[in-house]
Amino acid sequence: MEGPKPVTPHLLICEENVVPPLKCMRKAIRNKKDWVTFYKSAGNQPLDLPPQVPHAYECPLRAADLYVHHNQTKNTFQMWIWSGDKWVDAWVDDCHPVLSRYHLRLLDNGDPSWVTRKTIITDKGRAKKRALVMNN
Repeated sequence: MEGPKPVTPHLLICEENVVPPLKCMRKAIRNKKDWVTFYKSAGNQPLDLPPQVPHAYECPLRAADLYVHHNQTKNTFQMWIWSGDKWVDAWVDDCHPVLSRYHLRLLDNGDPSWVTRKTIITDKGRAKKRALVMNN
């Protein structure tokens, strides 16, 4: 099964499905006392940028917070990371700004995750094995 497809942002402004305040979602980072904090939106078109106004978010934005937008028409995803004063493009495999051994990953359900390089390599190996089994 093919996972989510990251895309290049900055195509159109389309916030029809972004209704403030956006829900703050948190998931633990494995083997850490830290969390991945993220916001999600979905719509029929890509976004230029996530909303820039603080009241658009359920919780105050903190450095390393993530924003994921799902373009449902093309089944593609865009990601941004909060730098402390603005949203900047984020890409699969980007390093965490503080936890340098952790890299950004986009799960099949569209949730972002911070994982170690070892986890990425292990998961790729498992995916290869599954593909071999399915093709034989």
